[in-house]
Amino acid sequence: MTINVKKMEKKVLNILTIMLLSAIYIFGNYTWGKYIILIISFIIFLFSIIKNKGKYKINIDMYVVMMGLWILFTFFSAIWALNPTDSIQKGITFFQIWVCMYILYNAYSENMDVKALLKCLMYTSYIVSIYAINYYGIGVIIKILERANRLENSFINSNTLGIMAAIGILIRFYEYLSKKKMKITDIFLISNVIILIASQSKKAIIAMIIGIIGILILENWNYSKKKIIAIFKILIKVGLVIFIIMQLSYLQIFSGITNRFYLAFESIFKDSGQAGSSTEIRKKMIEIGLNQFKNTPVLGIGIGNPHYLALNYMNYDAYLHNNYIELLAGGGIFGVCIYYGI
Repeated sequence: MTINVKKMEKKVLNILTIMLLSAIYIFGNYTWGKYIILIISFIIFLFSIIKNKGKYKINIDMYVVMMGLWILFTFFSAIWALNPTDSIQKGITFFQIWVCMYILYNAYSENMDVKALLKCLMYTSYIVSIYAINYYGIGVIIKILERANRLENSFINSNTLGIMAAIGILIRFYEYLSKKKMKITDIFLISNVIILIASQSKKAIIAMIIGIIGILILENWNYSKKKIIAIFKILIKVGLVIFIIMQLSYLQIFSGITNRFYLAFESIFKDSGQAGSSTEIRKKMIEIGLNQFKNTPVLGIGIGNPHYLALNYMNYDAYLHNNYIELLAGGGIFGVCIYYGI
């Protein structure tokens, strides 16, 4: 029996990738979890050396350079930061992430297989969702769904958890449209759907709706010779998606997320959202962050330090809940340019 070494190497690398990504999402917030992540990264590093017969090729491109600049800027921002320790800690965290991601990036650099990476991400979402259900407990999950409540932040932020579940659903949806085949692993999608609903993440719901519509548009447009017919099909399918969403919004299980969207729109367009709602809190944080940016537009108050603004002005110690505002307040123009240059 002949063993296809190349095929076996790809399978091993994919398994290690799934292990690494799962560890990042599940154990990333624990101190001991970082050691697990580093150990798996080291195994991938050794695997790359063995695969290349004792050699390890260093690939340096714009991503590597910009990520290095971002880490240096984070460390240097400790000089003018409100609390230097926070900036230094962020720099260490970014460096650890960079090392892990570079090792993974380098492992795929010789033969970049985007489909394989998407599959790894999809299976990672299954693992994270199943772990989340086990972590909270089936009984708690059922009560949350029945009462249309929201999962509390625990081993991971509930928004991140919802987005991860949505990503897995989108990747499988795209894969199904491409191959028109069901898989035995599709049963794991149930856990993703449960976590997506329980997270009540507006970002995750919006991302999934836009993603589904985008995939339908691309699938019909790219594989249709007659564009007029393609447009007609797209309109029908998009209309069907919107109709299904509207019908689902009336169900009790979706009442929580429907109410969250209602409050968000009311707060934005009527300027009278429910007092203390997440949208009102975010609006206040944006205002505080922008005011700080006006005062320190060039370098900010130090990466990882804007949470002190929320603490001082709102008695609410938290990230500003808007990446752009967080970066403008913490890193100023320099920080924003470097970060988004990555």
